[in-house]
Amino acid sequence: METKSLTLFKRIMSLSMLCALAVALSLPATAWAEQPRPNTPQDKLKSPDRPNVPANVINPEDAVPAAKRPFFHWMDNIDKDKPRIHLGSLELRPYGSIEEKFDTNIFLEPHGLENEDWITDYRAGLSAKMPLVASRGDDYMAEGYYHADFIEFLHQDKLSRVDHTAHGSVTCDLPNDVGIQASEDFLRTQDPPDTERTLLTKRWCNIMDGRVNYTREKIKLEGACALTTNSYDAYPNLNYNDFMVTATTFYNVATKTWLFSELNFGSIKYYKGSATNSGSQYYQGRVGVEGKIAPKLTGTMKFGYRYQDYSRTQASNFAALVAFGNLKYEITERTTANIYGDSTPIESTYATNSYYQASTVGLKLDHLLLQRLWLNGSGFWGLNLYPTESTQGNVTTIRGDTLWGAGTGLKYEVKDWLFLNTGYAFKQRDSNFHNYSYNDHQISFRVSVAF
Repeated sequence: METKSLTLFKRIMSLSMLCALAVALSLPATAWAEQPRPNTPQDKLKSPDRPNVPANVINPEDAVPAAKRPFFHWMDNIDKDKPRIHLGSLELRPYGSIEEKFDTNIFLEPHGLENEDWITDYRAGLSAKMPLVASRGDDYMAEGYYHADFIEFLHQDKLSRVDHTAHGSVTCDLPNDVGIQASEDFLRTQDPPDTERTLLTKRWCNIMDGRVNYTREKIKLEGACALTTNSYDAYPNLNYNDFMVTATTFYNVATKTWLFSELNFGSIKYYKGSATNSGSQYYQGRVGVEGKIAPKLTGTMKFGYRYQDYSRTQASNFAALVAFGNLKYEITERTTANIYGDSTPIESTYATNSYYQASTVGLKLDHLLLQRLWLNGSGFWGLNLYPTESTQGNVTTIRGDTLWGAGTGLKYEVKDWLFLNTGYAFKQRDSNFHNYSYNDHQISFRVSVAF
């Protein structure tokens, strides 16, 4: 116990010393005065959560409920227009952070079974950007990043690990209004992949995406394909590939506004069969709008219908309306709101269910309090519904989970390369099966740098 207490004391002291050193280094003899800052905070407040991609092709980090996401994504700390390291046309930007977090329920267990712990995350990474054809600037561009997270648990030593995150993309704007984009995202982690599972088990996820588009006056045609691979070290029956082909037609109704219709065809194949999971094919059609929707409102909204046919004869097929939205509203010059929502089927490992329908809505607010100080607040509500009855104890019914949570945080920009963050997050799941209900509180403090 003394060793554990000493280790925690060392962590707190090292973090405090790092903060003090960082602040001291950031104050040159010439500059107690503030550096010039933009009039609005929008250059630092990114539209969060999910990019404009089909519902099952998302960044793994974005699949986590809002209260479990970082308060500020690491890319928010990087002004990509001002790189500090150049090797010819190659722009490099090292970055890193140290975060100390207290979590009251690391295993997301029911009330009375919680395990709390202190978690330290040391992150080191590098981002890069380079034009492939120097004379064409951003028309031919390659960029990417990689970072490793060295995560240490104070009491649960066996959970300590190293996570890996990587991204790479190539974008080409060819003559004759033809565009090509290819990207790949990789994640190696132990965090749960969705809102159903709470088990901390090693897994990796890889997403490859390719797109080709052609624009002619007000019409743009785009074709895309994506391959998502999920693999678990200890549960090979959960490993699967999700291959999807997408065709989209856009119509430019205003300078920055596009209406579109989208058709998706996909196939999910598991490496090994099981009583729960099976292969399936799905067909999906959606219509929507993206870009500038109103004077202060931008983003993407799309609605449609999805049919998913499972190969197991006993499995319930999915046939229902689906929706996705991610909107950014500039309330004032200092305040930005992000509203997001999603309703789609997700692969299930519970009982004999092949899927559950996950519906989520959320709100994030970012407000510039002072010239270098931001206040963040967020909240979300979600509902997971299962198609097949199951039995827990003496109760037989269809499982339903309600999820909700909230968070708040502060971010202070000491310098344009040095940031301090602190935050609080709460998350709760209420299930009609008590064993799947839980709540979780997190308090965190982070120091991050981007050179």
